[in-house]
Amino acid sequence: NEAPRIDAALKNFLSLRIAEGLSTEAGEPSAVSPAQAAMFLQGCARVVLRALNSLDLPPSPVWSAAHPQGAEESGTDFMARVGSYKVVQALWTQARSAGEKPARLLGRGAFLVAFPEIEAQLLQDAASSARAAGAPEPMFRSFLAELGGTVVEADETAHLTWSVNMKAALAERQQRRKAEAAERVQRMEANETLADTMRSALGPQIEEVDDEEEAS
Repeated sequence: NEAPRIDAALKNFLSLRIAEGLSTEAGEPSAVSPAQAAMFLQGCARVVLRALNSLDLPPSPVWSAAHPQGAEESGTDFMARVGSYKVVQALWTQARSAGEKPARLLGRGAFLVAFPEIEAQLLQDAASSARAAGAPEPMFRSFLAELGGTVVEADETAHLTWSVNMKAALAERQQRRKAEAAERVQRMEANETLADTMRSALGPQIEEVDDEEEAS
């Protein structure tokens, strides 16, 4: 019951990446136009979504062998990680067996498990994957890296990507930025007022020092 679903989050992420291209400053050099970049990014998203929906997650013994207990990971944490994988694998397999698309039914927790699997597949022959996306390979690699970061990072891009209502999340960000800008202006004005007050207070003292030096 996680929301948003993977396909909705992918659309959010794609929208953010395209918007970044459209907001590029006019004077900033770019190898491709915003329209070309949008086309490339859409191709990357299609390849990722296709790979997700065609993915068969391996049984938990196979997966746990490929993702063994870490050196700093306790046995309890490892077993919890394997247990979480079993749940996702069961839901994912159930969706696939019913002819459904997992990305349309499952959310962030499933993506956290599935993304490393499809990332490894796609990067095994990154050049071919990029050609399938119709995008330059560096852009394709960057798309994968940034998309994967949205499930492990707690930054603004991750928040917007996995927001249920992206429009509301963007409006909230805009209001927050306005408030932060207003606070900066207030701090600057307060600092200038304090500086003026200090200059006024120190003025006579400085003049007295100057008079003493002239007298000596």
